[in-house]
Amino acid sequence: MNVYLTIIINCLLIAAFIIDRFFRIKSIKEYQEAKAQVIALKEAQVDQLKQQLELERKNNDVELTEMHKRRYESLKSILSEKEIEIVKSKTILEDLQKSLEEAHEEADLRKKLSETLLSELNRLAKDKHSLEIERKLLLSKVDQDLRTGDLRPKGGRENSVQKNLQQSNGLS
Repeated sequence: MNVYLTIIINCLLIAAFIIDRFFRIKSIKEYQEAKAQVIALKEAQVDQLKQQLELERKNNDVELTEMHKRRYESLKSILSEKEIEIVKSKTILEDLQKSLEEAHEEADLRKKLSETLLSELNRLAKDKHSLEIERKLLLSKVDQDLRTGDLRPKGGRENSVQKNLQQSNGLS
């Protein structure tokens, strides 16, 4: 009976081992299925997060693009205002340079006119001086001729000179 008992116990142990293996295989399959489902869920979450990240990037890119566009337009308007100011400043500067050049030209003309007038004045003073000397000479000659009694006209020029002298003596 011992032998039967040992055989029965061994058969029960073998049956228990087979049942254990059967349930273990079943639980491994369930575990693998659960694991596959968890992996699939995690992959779905990863895909969803990737899509969400991509949307955020696109939204941020759109927002950044809009922000950059607004900033670009703002800078562009500021630049155009500054360019207008530069053009106005250049125009004012050119006008001032023209005025300065005209003032220099006017000063040069005044200087030339002054020099011309001065040279003309000097020439007239010399002419006056030479005419006074000639007048004195002619007066002295006339006085000498009057003293000697020789009042005959000697030539056309001297005759007109005498008339001029007589007129100037009459005015003096």
